[in-house]
Amino acid sequence: QLVCVVPSSMKQLVFYYDVVCPYAYVASTLVEQLAVRNSVKLVWKPVLLAGLYSGTSAPQGKAGSATDVMSGAKQSIVMQDLERLAQRHGVPPLAPSSHPQKTLYAMRLLAACPDMSVRSQLTHSLYKAYWREGAELTNLRLLQKLTHSHNWKVDVADLVQSSEASELLRSNTDDALRHGAFGVPSFWVGDRLFWGVDRMFLVERYFGNRTAAPLRLASPRPSVGKMTFYLDYSSPWSYLAAMQLDKFVRSIQPMKINVEYVPTHQGALFREIGTPMVERVLK
Repeated sequence: QLVCVVPSSMKQLVFYYDVVCPYAYVASTLVEQLAVRNSVKLVWKPVLLAGLYSGTSAPQGKAGSATDVMSGAKQSIVMQDLERLAQRHGVPPLAPSSHPQKTLYAMRLLAACPDMSVRSQLTHSLYKAYWREGAELTNLRLLQKLTHSHNWKVDVADLVQSSEASELLRSNTDDALRHGAFGVPSFWVGDRLFWGVDRMFLVERYFGNRTAAPLRLASPRPSVGKMTFYLDYSSPWSYLAAMQLDKFVRSIQPMKINVEYVPTHQGALFREIGTPMVERVLK
């Protein structure tokens, strides 16, 4: 189990994010309480997701989305998973007017904000505008309005087009790349990087919280259910899942789960649904 008592001098949590990412949005609603629970300093560090894609030569390209290179089947599951994740954490339904939007100006604005408290509040406002209110974050008037609502008196148009703001955002993105980040949300703790909102409980474990665990999607019900487990013995992820199945089934009592094990061939599955990883898997 990942449990490490981090020295007090290292009790700092760096949160890398871009408001264009819905998973980072969900993480932004959780990260402050995580920091409070574990008595750590939280550093909001805005980055440009497109810069991370460019710096890691991501297959979707600098201007693409991670879902661009997914098969249709995976895209469908990912969207269902996102909806369940948001609902489980009490995040209102996601309703952007368009996605993905260019968030360069919004992220430069956040990177240039010198006050961490204002930066966090402005971050929440930008996430709300993008994901709940259907606003376009390329609108400089909107950015100006949101900035003034947090008593930060600055000329947004001048700031976001300045070399200073550009360099600050580039520096943050380079910092994330040096630590191994390839997407958001990412979390830097001491000397280790964690990625993904669903791995935030591992961040807590690393801070020494042995009881941290992912939330259930729903409360167990006293009934009988069936779960089909498709596995391939060559897959490490399949192996990890198999090692947790018995514990999982016991944990949701009084609901009784009957597990059906169905062996599959991962390479054939990838070939059928279409994925850029097919050749690497089959070799």
